[in-house]
Amino acid sequence: MIKKTGEIKSGTGYFKPRARLIVLLGEQLITNEIIAVVELVKNAYDADATEAKVILEDIKSLEKGKITVRDNGTGMDLDTILKVWLELATEFRKMQREGEQKTPKFGRLPLGEKGVGRFAAHKLGNNVELVTRSEGSKEEIVVEVDWLKFEKGYLNEIPVIWQVRYPEVFKDRTFGTMITVKNIRKTWDKKMVKRLYEKLQALNSPFIEKTDFKITLEALEFKEVLEGVPQLSEIFEKAVYSFEGRVNENGILHFNYSFRNPAFEWLKREIKEGVEDVRDPRKFKDKRKPFCGPFSVRFYVWDLDPATLGETITRTFYQNYVRSHTGIRIYRDGFRVWPYGEEDDDSFSLDIRRVNNPTQAVSRNQIMGVVEISSPASPELRDKTDREGLISNKEYEDFKELVIGCISVLEVERRKDKDKVDALREKKKPGDEVHRTIDGLKEKMEKKGHWDIYKDDVVKIKSAYDQRIREVLEPLLVSAGLGIAYTLPVHEIIRNIGDMEKALNTLIEDIKKTGVGEETTERLVQILQTTDITSDLVRGVGKITRKGRPEVFPLASVIKDALDITKLRLEKDNISIETPEKEKIKIRGIKNMVTTALLNLIDNSSYWLLYRPSERKIIIRVDHNTEGKPRIIVSDNGPGIKDDLSLLIEPFFTRKPDGMGLGLYIVDRIMKAHDGSIQLLFKGDEEGLLEGANIALVFPAEKEEKK
Repeated sequence: MIKKTGEIKSGTGYFKPRARLIVLLGEQLITNEIIAVVELVKNAYDADATEAKVILEDIKSLEKGKITVRDNGTGMDLDTILKVWLELATEFRKMQREGEQKTPKFGRLPLGEKGVGRFAAHKLGNNVELVTRSEGSKEEIVVEVDWLKFEKGYLNEIPVIWQVRYPEVFKDRTFGTMITVKNIRKTWDKKMVKRLYEKLQALNSPFIEKTDFKITLEALEFKEVLEGVPQLSEIFEKAVYSFEGRVNENGILHFNYSFRNPAFEWLKREIKEGVEDVRDPRKFKDKRKPFCGPFSVRFYVWDLDPATLGETITRTFYQNYVRSHTGIRIYRDGFRVWPYGEEDDDSFSLDIRRVNNPTQAVSRNQIMGVVEISSPASPELRDKTDREGLISNKEYEDFKELVIGCISVLEVERRKDKDKVDALREKKKPGDEVHRTIDGLKEKMEKKGHWDIYKDDVVKIKSAYDQRIREVLEPLLVSAGLGIAYTLPVHEIIRNIGDMEKALNTLIEDIKKTGVGEETTERLVQILQTTDITSDLVRGVGKITRKGRPEVFPLASVIKDALDITKLRLEKDNISIETPEKEKIKIRGIKNMVTTALLNLIDNSSYWLLYRPSERKIIIRVDHNTEGKPRIIVSDNGPGIKDDLSLLIEPFFTRKPDGMGLGLYIVDRIMKAHDGSIQLLFKGDEEGLLEGANIALVFPAEKEEKK
């Protein structure tokens, strides 16, 4: 049998888009009616309008309902209507964006994209009338679209009617565009009208009084709804914590802060003309200048626990008027940059920070934030081509870090005031409740004369409880301390192993090509050195993670173990270490816990020393204080400590933008487990202290082993 081969027939075919494609695209591109109206208003902004008016008429009825959006922008001529507005997937906006073309009159960056304006009109209703008159034209153009006709047939079979006429809408010397939608697809209720008003409110910055773009909403059926919605300025005034500031070109924040809770009026507090460097030293090496330009911030924060809401605003007010505006919004030259501050946007990772530090960090639903940038000052903070956020470049990364730094400053001040209010509310700590119950039981027994009978049993219960707490707490403190202080060493271990693998691969290739030579030997030495460093790190961490038991040990050995783990990091950050051994002191305690405490102090010093451009120094010494108590002192020449010790040892209090605030809390618990304490010292208190932070781990005299 002969097998047949070869071509039988060939040709070309073409896609034939059905008219229904437009209906489907409209459903996908516009999520709801509120967004549809917002898109039409954004088109008005793109047309260099100074006014956009939205009118809702009879919108409780599908048949009578009418939605109108009118502006006084540049309008469109017939050529633009036929070649741009009626052309699907036109490259008009794309060319504007890629060429970074701004509008001719006000120099605005166009917001519209993908030609979604016509789809927005379809989302609202089945019949659309567009009336437009371009500046300088003697006529206006009318376009009528019946979307119901697009349910059947092909696109090229559905006519769109247009006509040029003498002005009836834009009379005299007026010009612009008016889109009227009839035969609406969905009835509107109070909730939708209120939500639309809030969305339109959010388009312009609430802090620029003289804007070149005014938006108004008229809905006679829902007049009482619009009158009942407070202005943003009224909502801001009800905030418990208010914060406003400006970050200059060097990353320095100048700010004002205020706290006011009407139920605790005597606690109200203000900071005027505060100054903070909000550059994270790990991101801005050697205090380099940010790549982005200056910007302004305003934050308004509420505590959402029932007690505070009851004292400030009701939960109903929060749900109705505050919740929809929460998040961090960005405005450029007074107009909103999308999608920052939308319901599903968390560009500044507020919720993640809240999970990591629930006591101090604020979440998106607690804060109304406004960040204002300007095109002249930050030209590289540019929109993505789809207008869905700013381009992720070095300017944006710096800008984002600085905004988080500003939020961190707010959180520190808020924490101070919130703690005072919480203390006045007498919020009980769960750990103290057992002791309070036992003490209460003791009082009752004494009153009834039963204390002597049950005294020994109660004391045993209390002692057993304290012992169990210590047994549970010790491994938790060590593990938590390691988790905080040794994220970087673990990273360094992984990196070192990677370096070894690269060096080994190069070595193998060299041996294959040239045999063993001088360069190969050097690489072998390099591998051995890297292995030694990694071994020290692993050995040091291993010592600490072993279950600790009370033992006698030199405090100098604690310093050695801690430096074995941190020396690579300290060398990398150009931090010099001095360990003058003034006295040889041994104590009885749990060595790995004390080492964990010291490591957290070194970790804090090394972080804050990064704010110094050079000559970074840490001195760690062992001696006795004036009362004869043994101690370890960690002294550095960093920026020093601003806060009271009582605040520093509270869990989750931190000034680090992404810190957890557990380091000094753990150190405090470790020292209390040894019947010791933390003490803050300052330069001049005694010899040998540097001008930065000076923290002493002080042990009781009876813990010292003097034999």
